[in-house]
Amino acid sequence: MTETPLTHEEQSLLGNRLADAAKKAKLTCLLGGIIYLVLLTTPQKFLPGPSPDTGAGYVFLTVTIFCAIFLLAYLSDLRYFGLKKDVREKIKIAARTRITRIIRAAIDNDSEEIRTVFYTSMQEKTYQKLYWMEGSLHDFREGDIINFECAKHSNILLSISKP
Repeated sequence: MTETPLTHEEQSLLGNRLADAAKKAKLTCLLGGIIYLVLLTTPQKFLPGPSPDTGAGYVFLTVTIFCAIFLLAYLSDLRYFGLKKDVREKIKIAARTRITRIIRAAIDNDSEEIRTVFYTSMQEKTYQKLYWMEGSLHDFREGDIINFECAKHSNILLSISKP
Protein backbone atom coordinates (compact mmCIF):
# COMPACT_ATOMS: atom_id res chain seq x y z
CA MET A 1 0.00 0.00 0.00
CA THR A 2 1.49 3.33 -1.07
CA GLU A 3 0.48 6.92 -0.50
CA THR A 4 0.74 9.39 -3.40
CA PRO A 5 -0.51 12.95 -3.96
CA LEU A 6 -3.83 13.54 -5.71
CA THR A 7 -3.87 14.89 -9.26
CA HIS A 8 -5.78 18.10 -10.02
CA GLU A 9 -8.54 16.08 -11.71
CA GLU A 10 -8.93 13.88 -8.63
CA GLN A 11 -8.95 16.93 -6.36
CA SER A 12 -11.72 18.39 -8.51
CA LEU A 13 -13.70 15.13 -8.32
CA LEU A 14 -13.40 15.01 -4.54
CA GLY A 15 -14.28 18.72 -4.32
CA ASN A 16 -17.49 18.02 -6.25
CA ARG A 17 -18.29 15.10 -3.96
CA LEU A 18 -17.64 17.34 -0.95
CA ALA A 19 -20.05 19.96 -2.30
CA ASP A 20 -22.71 17.25 -2.80
CA ALA A 21 -22.13 15.93 0.72
CA ALA A 22 -22.39 19.46 2.14
CA LYS A 23 -25.75 19.91 0.37
CA LYS A 24 -26.98 16.63 1.86
CA ALA A 25 -25.75 17.67 5.32
CA LYS A 26 -27.57 21.01 5.10
CA LEU A 27 -30.73 19.30 3.86
CA THR A 28 -30.55 16.77 6.70
CA CYS A 29 -30.12 19.52 9.32
CA LEU A 30 -32.94 21.56 7.80
CA LEU A 31 -35.24 18.54 7.74
CA GLY A 32 -34.30 17.71 11.34
CA GLY A 33 -34.97 21.31 12.39
CA ILE A 34 -38.37 21.29 10.73
CA ILE A 35 -39.29 18.00 12.42
CA TYR A 36 -38.09 19.43 15.74
CA LEU A 37 -40.22 22.58 15.36
CA VAL A 38 -43.29 20.61 14.32
CA LEU A 39 -42.99 18.26 17.29
CA LEU A 40 -42.19 21.13 19.65
CA THR A 41 -45.35 23.00 18.65
CA THR A 42 -47.55 19.88 18.67
CA PRO A 43 -49.53 19.64 21.90
CA GLN A 44 -47.73 17.29 24.27
CA LYS A 45 -50.86 15.26 24.98
CA PHE A 46 -50.71 13.87 21.42
CA LEU A 47 -47.08 12.73 21.69
CA PRO A 48 -45.98 9.48 23.34
CA GLY A 49 -43.49 9.57 26.17
CA PRO A 50 -43.15 11.10 29.63
CA SER A 51 -45.51 13.78 30.88
CA PRO A 52 -44.53 17.32 29.85
CA ASP A 53 -45.41 18.58 33.35
CA THR A 54 -42.12 17.24 34.75
CA GLY A 55 -39.93 18.68 32.04
CA ALA A 56 -38.86 15.17 31.09
CA GLY A 57 -41.18 15.37 28.09
CA TYR A 58 -39.07 18.09 26.50
CA VAL A 59 -35.85 16.21 27.23
CA PHE A 60 -37.38 13.07 25.70
CA LEU A 61 -38.53 15.07 22.68
CA THR A 62 -35.12 16.70 22.17
CA VAL A 63 -33.24 13.39 22.46
CA THR A 64 -35.69 11.73 20.05
CA ILE A 65 -35.27 14.50 17.47
CA PHE A 66 -31.47 14.46 17.67
CA CYS A 67 -31.52 10.67 17.23
CA ALA A 68 -33.74 11.14 14.18
CA ILE A 69 -31.34 13.74 12.73
CA PHE A 70 -28.37 11.42 13.18
CA LEU A 71 -30.35 8.57 11.65
CA LEU A 72 -31.18 10.72 8.63
CA ALA A 73 -27.52 11.68 8.31
CA TYR A 74 -26.51 8.02 8.45
CA LEU A 75 -29.12 7.00 5.89
CA SER A 76 -28.07 9.72 3.47
CA ASP A 77 -24.57 8.15 3.62
CA LEU A 78 -22.67 11.31 4.38
CA ARG A 79 -18.93 11.11 3.89
CA TYR A 80 -18.56 14.80 4.56
CA PHE A 81 -15.79 14.71 7.17
CA GLY A 82 -13.72 12.10 5.33
CA LEU A 83 -14.05 14.06 2.09
CA LYS A 84 -13.10 17.26 3.86
CA LYS A 85 -9.90 15.62 5.16
CA ASP A 86 -9.16 14.22 1.69
CA VAL A 87 -9.52 17.61 0.02
CA ARG A 88 -7.31 19.20 2.67
CA GLU A 89 -4.57 16.51 2.75
CA LYS A 90 -4.60 15.65 -0.99
CA ILE A 91 -3.34 12.07 -0.52
CA LYS A 92 -4.54 8.87 -2.15
CA ILE A 93 -3.81 5.21 -1.38
CA ALA A 94 -2.78 2.70 -4.06
CA ALA A 95 -2.87 -1.04 -3.37
CA ARG A 96 -3.70 -4.51 -4.70
CA THR A 97 -6.28 -6.76 -3.04
CA ARG A 98 -8.95 -9.39 -3.62
CA ILE A 99 -12.67 -8.58 -3.81
CA THR A 100 -14.66 -10.61 -1.28
CA ARG A 101 -18.12 -9.14 -1.89
CA ILE A 102 -19.79 -6.64 -4.23
CA ILE A 103 -22.97 -4.69 -3.56
CA ARG A 104 -24.69 -2.54 -6.17
CA ALA A 105 -27.07 -0.14 -4.45
CA ALA A 106 -29.52 2.26 -6.05
CA ILE A 107 -28.97 5.88 -5.01
CA ASP A 108 -31.73 7.50 -7.05
CA ASN A 109 -34.38 5.36 -8.73
CA ASP A 110 -35.59 8.21 -10.95
CA SER A 111 -32.23 8.72 -12.65
CA GLU A 112 -31.28 5.03 -12.25
CA GLU A 113 -28.04 6.07 -10.52
CA ILE A 114 -26.29 3.09 -8.92
CA ARG A 115 -23.29 3.00 -6.61
CA THR A 116 -21.03 -0.04 -6.31
CA VAL A 117 -19.51 -1.01 -2.96
CA PHE A 118 -16.53 -3.38 -2.90
CA TYR A 119 -15.61 -5.38 0.18
CA THR A 120 -11.96 -6.39 0.05
CA SER A 121 -9.57 -8.72 1.86
CA MET A 122 -7.23 -5.91 2.97
CA GLN A 123 -5.50 -6.48 6.32
CA GLU A 124 -6.09 -2.86 7.28
CA LYS A 125 -9.74 -2.62 8.33
CA THR A 126 -10.05 0.97 7.07
CA TYR A 127 -9.79 -0.13 3.44
CA GLN A 128 -11.99 -3.23 3.57
CA LYS A 129 -14.98 -1.28 2.22
CA LEU A 130 -14.44 0.85 -0.91
CA TYR A 131 -17.01 2.98 -2.76
CA TRP A 132 -17.30 3.55 -6.50
CA MET A 133 -19.52 6.61 -6.97
CA GLU A 134 -19.82 6.80 -10.77
CA GLY A 135 -22.45 4.15 -11.49
CA SER A 136 -22.33 0.38 -11.44
CA LEU A 137 -19.21 -1.56 -12.42
CA HIS A 138 -20.10 -4.88 -14.04
CA ASP A 139 -16.55 -5.87 -15.09
CA PHE A 140 -15.58 -7.05 -11.62
CA ARG A 141 -16.67 -10.21 -9.79
CA GLU A 142 -16.16 -11.61 -6.31
CA GLY A 143 -12.73 -13.23 -6.03
CA ASP A 144 -11.09 -10.93 -8.60
CA ILE A 145 -7.77 -9.35 -7.70
CA ILE A 146 -7.80 -5.61 -8.30
CA ASN A 147 -5.40 -2.68 -8.33
CA PHE A 148 -7.07 0.39 -6.90
CA GLU A 149 -6.49 3.99 -5.90
CA CYS A 150 -8.80 5.52 -3.33
CA ALA A 151 -9.04 8.67 -1.27
CA LYS A 152 -7.31 8.12 2.07
CA HIS A 153 -10.12 9.00 4.49
CA SER A 154 -13.40 8.64 2.58
CA ASN A 155 -12.54 5.34 0.79
CA ILE A 156 -13.95 6.63 -2.49
CA LEU A 157 -12.34 4.81 -5.39
CA LEU A 158 -10.56 7.06 -7.86
CA SER A 159 -9.48 4.25 -10.18
CA ILE A 160 -9.84 0.49 -10.28
CA SER A 161 -8.41 -2.10 -12.66
CA LYS A 162 -7.51 -5.74 -12.95
CA PRO A 163 -3.77 -6.55 -12.95
